[in-house]
Amino acid sequence: MASAEVSPIENGRHESFDSSEFSLIPPPVDGEEEREMANSQYDLGSAFPIQDLSNVEIQKRLVELVEDNESMKEALKYNNALMKDQLRTISEWHSQMTASLSQQRLSLEEAHLKIEELEKENTELRQKSFTISQRENSPCSDNELDFEIIQAKKFKEEEEVKQQLKETEKKVSELLQLVETQNAEINNLKLVCETKDKENADLKGQLSDHNELKSRCENLGLKMKSCEETTNQIQKLDEERVKLLTALQEIDSKFAQEQNALERERMSHSETKKLLKDLQEKYNRIDKLLQIESKDQKEKSEQFLRREQEAKKSSRTN
Repeated sequence: MASAEVSPIENGRHESFDSSEFSLIPPPVDGEEEREMANSQYDLGSAFPIQDLSNVEIQKRLVELVEDNESMKEALKYNNALMKDQLRTISEWHSQMTASLSQQRLSLEEAHLKIEELEKENTELRQKSFTISQRENSPCSDNELDFEIIQAKKFKEEEEVKQQLKETEKKVSELLQLVETQNAEINNLKLVCETKDKENADLKGQLSDHNELKSRCENLGLKMKSCEETTNQIQKLDEERVKLLTALQEIDSKFAQEQNALERERMSHSETKKLLKDLQEKYNRIDKLLQIESKDQKEKSEQFLRREQEAKKSSRTN
């Protein structure tokens, strides 16, 4: 039901109420919202398997997640504004309908009171008409000369009463018809209220879904932030690993150079040791020769001295 006409009685006039001016904002075209939600959603399980991804793929995935997050934020902002407008429209419409129903109840109560009053007046007029009819049918006496004048007045009053009775019956019929029409309109308004209450409940459910989506977006933002921090840490670790590899290569190179130098020194030390050994052997041979020569020289000196002494002795004896 797009609209409902209500005609409450107020100050003797009928005013129309069109609920179409309080109608809801039209929903999106069939499938549009689903496509929008499908475009804004993604698989959280496949969003973060970064173990087997390179840094370029991780950056690309992060850019896609940021774009999805922005589109979801825009859709959520639009849906929240739309929901607020619809809830405000429903609230205004519900207040207007409540006021209209209250006014209808007051009008119905006034109509019932008016009907009771008219029925009471109708009963009194019928009683008066019956009394006048009895007076007309009763015989006239000679002493009641003024009765004809009174009877004429009563006849005139009876005609007026009959006319008022007809008008009253017509008003009662119109009021009864109006009451039936208003009861039908009230039933229609009740159905509209029930429909709008159901739509309001559905909108609240959708708002709850959007709040859940907003919470998921916030969680996604936190996960993205954590993923960015993890990526930064991975980049820092890669840089440190490269530095460590470079330092390790330099250390290996220095170690190889030192090892080569040590090998050369060891070879040089071995040659020096061999040379010292040869020199020691030569020194020992020379020392041994010197000892032998010194011993021979000493023997020769002793022999020479003995010969000189013998020569001196022989010269003295001669």
